[in-house]
Amino acid sequence: MTTINAARSAILLRLTQSGLVPLDRIDFGGGSIETDGLPTDGVWVRPVVKFAGGGGDSLGGEGVATRRVRSGTLIIQVFAELGLGEFAADELADQLLRLYEGRADRPVYYRDCYLVDVGRDEAHWQKQVNVRFDFDVVCV
Repeated sequence: MTTINAARSAILLRLTQSGLVPLDRIDFGGGSIETDGLPTDGVWVRPVVKFAGGGGDSLGGEGVATRRVRSGTLIIQVFAELGLGEFAADELADQLLRLYEGRADRPVYYRDCYLVDVGRDEAHWQKQVNVRFDFDVVCV
Protein backbone atom coordinates (compact mmCIF):
# COMPACT_ATOMS: atom_id res chain seq x y z
CA MET A 1 0.00 0.00 0.00
CA THR A 2 1.28 3.44 -0.88
CA THR A 3 1.18 6.15 1.77
CA ILE A 4 1.70 9.87 1.30
CA ASN A 5 5.12 9.50 2.95
CA ALA A 6 6.10 6.75 0.48
CA ALA A 7 4.94 8.96 -2.40
CA ARG A 8 6.86 11.97 -1.00
CA SER A 9 9.98 9.82 -0.66
CA ALA A 10 9.76 8.62 -4.27
CA ILE A 11 9.24 12.16 -5.56
CA LEU A 12 12.16 13.65 -3.62
CA LEU A 13 14.49 10.70 -4.24
CA ARG A 14 14.22 11.38 -7.97
CA LEU A 15 15.57 14.88 -7.30
CA THR A 16 18.28 13.97 -4.78
CA GLN A 17 19.59 11.01 -6.78
CA SER A 18 19.61 12.81 -10.12
CA GLY A 19 22.91 14.59 -9.48
CA LEU A 20 21.48 17.78 -11.00
CA VAL A 21 21.66 19.68 -7.71
CA PRO A 22 24.24 19.04 -4.97
CA LEU A 23 22.55 18.12 -1.67
CA ASP A 24 23.93 21.23 0.04
CA ARG A 25 22.05 23.30 -2.57
CA ILE A 26 18.65 21.76 -1.80
CA ASP A 27 16.60 23.51 0.90
CA PHE A 28 14.14 21.10 2.53
CA GLY A 29 13.19 23.83 5.01
CA GLY A 30 9.55 23.03 5.42
CA GLY A 31 8.12 25.39 2.81
CA SER A 32 9.15 28.65 4.47
CA ILE A 33 9.32 31.61 2.10
CA GLU A 34 12.28 33.07 4.00
CA THR A 35 15.67 32.95 2.31
CA ASP A 36 17.77 34.08 5.29
CA GLY A 37 20.64 31.70 5.98
CA LEU A 38 20.38 30.07 2.56
CA PRO A 39 22.95 30.32 -0.22
CA THR A 40 23.44 33.79 -1.65
CA ASP A 41 25.69 32.68 -4.46
CA GLY A 42 25.29 30.21 -7.28
CA VAL A 43 22.08 28.27 -7.84
CA TRP A 44 19.94 26.42 -5.30
CA VAL A 45 16.48 24.88 -5.11
CA ARG A 46 13.60 24.49 -2.68
CA PRO A 47 11.28 21.52 -3.37
CA VAL A 48 7.82 21.49 -1.79
CA VAL A 49 5.41 18.55 -2.10
CA LYS A 50 1.75 19.47 -1.68
CA PHE A 51 -0.90 16.76 -1.51
CA ALA A 52 -4.41 17.46 -2.74
CA GLY A 53 -7.57 15.40 -2.91
CA GLY A 54 -8.28 12.18 -4.58
CA GLY A 55 -11.19 10.11 -5.62
CA GLY A 56 -12.45 6.62 -6.06
CA ASP A 57 -11.35 4.76 -9.14
CA SER A 58 -13.19 1.51 -8.49
CA LEU A 59 -16.34 0.33 -6.77
CA GLY A 60 -16.31 -1.74 -3.62
CA GLY A 61 -18.26 -2.47 -0.54
CA GLU A 62 -17.86 -3.52 3.04
CA GLY A 63 -14.61 -5.49 3.31
CA VAL A 64 -13.87 -5.19 -0.42
CA ALA A 65 -10.68 -3.48 -1.53
CA THR A 66 -11.14 -0.35 -3.62
CA ARG A 67 -8.65 1.63 -5.62
CA ARG A 68 -8.34 5.33 -4.83
CA VAL A 69 -6.28 7.92 -6.69
CA ARG A 70 -4.42 10.54 -4.66
CA SER A 71 -2.93 13.62 -6.30
CA GLY A 72 -0.77 16.62 -5.60
CA THR A 73 1.81 19.03 -6.92
CA LEU A 74 5.57 19.15 -6.62
CA ILE A 75 6.85 22.72 -6.71
CA ILE A 76 10.58 23.19 -7.16
CA GLN A 77 11.64 26.79 -6.69
CA VAL A 78 14.92 27.47 -8.51
CA PHE A 79 17.00 30.41 -7.31
CA ALA A 80 20.10 31.90 -8.99
CA GLU A 81 22.08 34.85 -7.72
CA LEU A 82 21.40 38.06 -9.62
CA GLY A 83 24.98 38.30 -10.90
CA LEU A 84 24.55 35.07 -12.87
CA GLY A 85 21.60 36.46 -14.79
CA GLU A 86 18.56 34.36 -15.60
CA PHE A 87 20.46 31.86 -17.72
CA ALA A 88 21.63 29.68 -14.80
CA ALA A 89 18.11 29.44 -13.35
CA ASP A 90 16.63 28.75 -16.81
CA GLU A 91 19.14 26.00 -17.46
CA LEU A 92 18.55 24.17 -14.17
CA ALA A 93 14.76 24.64 -14.30
CA ASP A 94 14.70 23.10 -17.78
CA GLN A 95 16.77 20.11 -16.60
CA LEU A 96 14.47 19.61 -13.60
CA LEU A 97 11.41 19.80 -15.82
CA ARG A 98 12.82 17.04 -18.03
CA LEU A 99 13.71 14.99 -14.93
CA TYR A 100 9.99 14.59 -14.14
CA GLU A 101 8.18 15.19 -17.42
CA GLY A 102 6.44 12.04 -18.67
CA ARG A 103 8.14 9.86 -16.03
CA ALA A 104 7.01 7.61 -13.23
CA ASP A 105 8.40 6.27 -9.99
CA ARG A 106 5.77 3.61 -9.58
CA PRO A 107 3.30 3.99 -8.08
CA VAL A 108 3.79 7.78 -8.58
CA TYR A 109 3.07 9.15 -12.05
CA TYR A 110 4.13 12.67 -13.08
CA ARG A 111 1.75 14.65 -15.26
CA ASP A 112 1.23 18.20 -16.48
CA CYS A 113 4.75 19.53 -15.91
CA TYR A 114 5.43 23.19 -16.63
CA LEU A 115 7.69 26.15 -15.83
CA VAL A 116 6.74 29.47 -14.28
CA ASP A 117 9.04 32.43 -14.79
CA VAL A 118 8.74 34.22 -11.43
CA GLY A 119 11.47 36.79 -12.11
CA ARG A 120 13.50 38.71 -9.57
CA ASP A 121 12.99 37.72 -5.93
CA GLU A 122 15.07 39.69 -3.40
CA ALA A 123 18.68 38.94 -4.43
CA HIS A 124 17.82 36.07 -6.77
CA TRP A 125 16.29 35.21 -10.10
CA GLN A 126 13.53 32.70 -9.51
CA LYS A 127 11.99 30.07 -11.73
CA GLN A 128 9.45 27.51 -10.62
CA VAL A 129 8.99 23.96 -11.86
CA ASN A 130 5.47 22.64 -11.24
CA VAL A 131 4.79 18.93 -11.54
CA ARG A 132 1.36 17.46 -10.95
CA PHE A 133 1.43 13.86 -9.80
CA ASP A 134 -0.90 11.08 -8.80
CA PHE A 135 -0.63 7.66 -7.21
CA ASP A 136 -2.93 4.78 -6.38
CA VAL A 137 -3.93 3.70 -2.90
CA VAL A 138 -5.79 0.49 -2.08
CA CYS A 139 -8.35 0.90 0.68
CA VAL A 140 -10.33 -1.81 2.42
